[in-house]
Amino acid sequence: KNPANQNPIRPSFIPITNNITMRFSLASITALSALVGPVFAQNGSSNYVRRAQESKCTLFIKVENKGSDGDKTSYACTLASSPHSFLEIEGLSDEFFKRSNIISGKSELEFGTGVTVSSNNVITLNEGTVSVGMSNNPTAQSTTGVKKTLAIRVKAPDAETTSSAMLIKDKIFGTAGDTVNLSERYNTCSYGELTFEPYVGTTSKGIIVDGVAEVTINVNVSGQSKYNIQNAVTTAAAEQIGNLSQEFDYVMLCLPPGTSGGWIAYAYINSYLSVY
Repeated sequence: KNPANQNPIRPSFIPITNNITMRFSLASITALSALVGPVFAQNGSSNYVRRAQESKCTLFIKVENKGSDGDKTSYACTLASSPHSFLEIEGLSDEFFKRSNIISGKSELEFGTGVTVSSNNVITLNEGTVSVGMSNNPTAQSTTGVKKTLAIRVKAPDAETTSSAMLIKDKIFGTAGDTVNLSERYNTCSYGELTFEPYVGTTSKGIIVDGVAEVTINVNVSGQSKYNIQNAVTTAAAEQIGNLSQEFDYVMLCLPPGTSGGWIAYAYINSYLSVY
């Protein structure tokens, strides 16, 4: 539902349950769009691989906005030992996922031990040895009510998020007078049923003011896969801020410019996480 006189400029995403992605129309989002175990072997390049110690992972549908190229749907999963690290999946066809009737954040891939996970956060599976079950710890949550939301601004050795923390707060929560912001759009378009509220208070590792925190990572951004940087940020945030999936309803990562490929934003449906 789009209120009158609101002109959508560029869509972005926050993950919503029931395999639905709500989109907000916000011109200023352009400013935001700016595992376990040791390494075992090298695959002939700078990409290292290891053997996963677990036999299943929780499956997520990822929706990515690629600008003029439209939206792209793909799949990722998380291991129980590293729930903040989302692994891209290779070796399974779209037809496999379609016929499996998966539910993002609830379905599990069961694959036995010995599958490989690369340092680029890719898990390689084989359709002949993979089955789909249901997780005992689904991540889905209600799509109505007031949601505690955290946006993370990132500092890396070679780059940092283009927008300041103050600007991010204003464009998401309207803290400095922006009346058409992300929180307002969701609240208005849902007729007051869904509100994203800035997290304010003490976490297990520190204090958050006005819903935005800064996280420092020790890896360069330039030329890196967005997934590598994403996982570097969530790992660092767990140490510097606290448990992202348990202490907040939704977390928005605002990455620095310079990652490889062309993209604007993406989110994992039925997950706490969206990335810009």
